[in-house]
Amino acid sequence: MGLFSFFDRFRASADDRSPWGDFWFEPVTVRTSSGMRVSADNALRLAAVYASVRILAETMASLPFVLYRQRTDGGKDKVTDHWLYRLLAKRPNR
Repeated sequence: MGLFSFFDRFRASADDRSPWGDFWFEPVTVRTSSGMRVSADNALRLAAVYASVRILAETMASLPFVLYRQRTDGGKDKVTDHWLYRLLAKRPNR
């Protein structure tokens, strides 16, 4: 029983959600039924997950981006002078 084992009894568990618990300092992961932790980085190392995310991202990137502003009469107008339109709708220069 050394000096460090003396301090271990004061250490909070990973399930302790108090302000002093380790729960707030752990990376955001999901614990599976086997007890293994799965994070986004670990999941993307699997070929099936990586391929699925890639397909979804490429599909979303190929869709046209249209930004609308709602009118008072319930209609909508296409907006091209908003900063978000300039950021997302234009193709980057090569």
